[in-house]
Amino acid sequence: MKRIRVAGLVEMEGGYALMHRMNVKPSLDNPNKPHGEYYVFPGGGLEENDESLEAGAAREILEEFGIVVEVKEQLYFRNIKEDLDEYLFRCVYVSGTLGTGDGPEFSGDPKYADRGSYVPTVVPKEKMKEIRLLPEEFREKLLKDFNLQNNTETLIKGKDETIDVVLYIVDINVDNGANAGVMTDAAKKYKLGTYVPKKIK
Repeated sequence: MKRIRVAGLVEMEGGYALMHRMNVKPSLDNPNKPHGEYYVFPGGGLEENDESLEAGAAREILEEFGIVVEVKEQLYFRNIKEDLDEYLFRCVYVSGTLGTGDGPEFSGDPKYADRGSYVPTVVPKEKMKEIRLLPEEFREKLLKDFNLQNNTETLIKGKDETIDVVLYIVDINVDNGANAGVMTDAAKKYKLGTYVPKKIK
């Protein structure tokens, strides 16, 4: 039977609530398992009594963070392995106090001793590219959607108009596929390509 993991990107206080993991010891059984310091999206396994994927994500966030959220939409999906899928949802803070979760990681159970600290933290949007956020696959997609990749960004103001989208320098003779975007008339005028990613508000 396939297992499902659900997680949320929670918008609150002008940033995004993530779980800051610190002092995580290397796993002797799985050397590829993350250790040290990193951030993750709050989430966990879907349970039988969860009415939907969205309900499962909201429940996990309440357990880990102590806050109630409204699940807005699915952002990303990945197949981790043959019997495990993961879904990430965009969520918005509704009520509660961050850091009052009662999940098992906060229970003092000795089996969590090697797993280090679990610290709910709000990270400003502009700082997202500076942190080690896992899983890497979701991080890369998020930075692309946030326009926070390490690309050269240029805002061009014409004589009669302002281009209010992010423009990336490209060769207009390059294939449309390589441009990864749509060439607007204004972009062609300045010999620039326009990349318009998915917006996350």
